[in-house]
Amino acid sequence: MREEGLRRNDEFQFETFYQMLGEGNTYFGEWTTYDAVGEGVPELKKRDGVREIVSRGEKLVLDPDAEWRVDGEALVLHEEERCCPARITSRDFRGPQGLMCVGGAYTTCVTTPSSESGPFSNLRAEVALTFEHLRFRIKLSYDAVGGPLLLKTLTVCRELLHERPSEMTHEEQRMALFGPPGAKGGLYDPPPVGEGQGANYMLVDLEGGATALFPHTMEQEGENGWVFSLDWTAEKFRYQADRKVFGGDRIKNLYRLELVEVQSDKADAYRPNDGPVNMPR
Repeated sequence: MREEGLRRNDEFQFETFYQMLGEGNTYFGEWTTYDAVGEGVPELKKRDGVREIVSRGEKLVLDPDAEWRVDGEALVLHEEERCCPARITSRDFRGPQGLMCVGGAYTTCVTTPSSESGPFSNLRAEVALTFEHLRFRIKLSYDAVGGPLLLKTLTVCRELLHERPSEMTHEEQRMALFGPPGAKGGLYDPPPVGEGQGANYMLVDLEGGATALFPHTMEQEGENGWVFSLDWTAEKFRYQADRKVFGGDRIKNLYRLELVEVQSDKADAYRPNDGPVNMPR
């Protein structure tokens, strides 16, 4: 029964992720990339220009006779700078591969093993939030330097299903992607970070009423895990997604993906006030 429950969750995650990719439809995005420059806490230097990126998901049927339907299927994401495996199977959503969906949020990850400077030579991860035809994502790229994984780039993806964001005429949607920077009142529900790790994090305000929290330096040893947060308001709703991973050589392994969803006009009234804590299971 436990295995059947896991398989059903695999199927749910697999199908939900496909829906978030647009079910074969096309997202048109405007991507902005920042380079992490300098030692210690880096400066984020914005690259010139905005890239117009097309993104779409595709479902492949590999074995139509598979006993469990999704065991014979795979998902492929067609876009630049993927943060997920070339082919995604339903079992990739169990945690070790770093993929998970919850509500209108999802997170992905891809790594390259290393035998010289820790478990991984590089790591790419993303946190995404969706609302109707809108999608807001951050992509983070890290390279190992002498052991720790150091932030190299942050890419902010502002996307709209079926049409280019720059051509949208709906004012509320435009504000959700290009409005003033920063989430109102700061990060809505600050997550706990590992003891002594506060100096390893950056808090960044982004256009579109968004704020992101993420590490700029991740040690590949020790037990303390890491968290990547994205807070974004889209029209009538405010969301915060927290990607939480294990520490040490399990830095790719997803511990949990948490999502806060609240009506934006009531967000202040319901703002958590019990300090940085994990959500109850």
